[in-house]
Amino acid sequence: MSADVILEIRKRILTSGSMSAERVEAMRELPLPLQLALVRRHYKITQSQLAAALGTTQGLYSRLENKNYKAELRHYQAVAKIMMMRVSFLLPKL
Repeated sequence: MSADVILEIRKRILTSGSMSAERVEAMRELPLPLQLALVRRHYKITQSQLAAALGTTQGLYSRLENKNYKAELRHYQAVAKIMMMRVSFLLPKL
């Protein structure tokens, strides 16, 4: 992982406006890969930046944002850690 890139990503998140509660709530119904892409775009972070922070390539990182790719939870947790977020699961409404 590149410490400089991680610091730049975290700085961008801390200095950008927060996502509205309505937007966050609407995203809850989306698959995790799509949530990740929307959050990344909101904070104007590129796939290449996150890939560099993770020590991988943009091409490999892009798979995490593909809802048809079956990534391991630990990969999403690594991205969440860099972005100072967490991965959470919601049970469906019955």
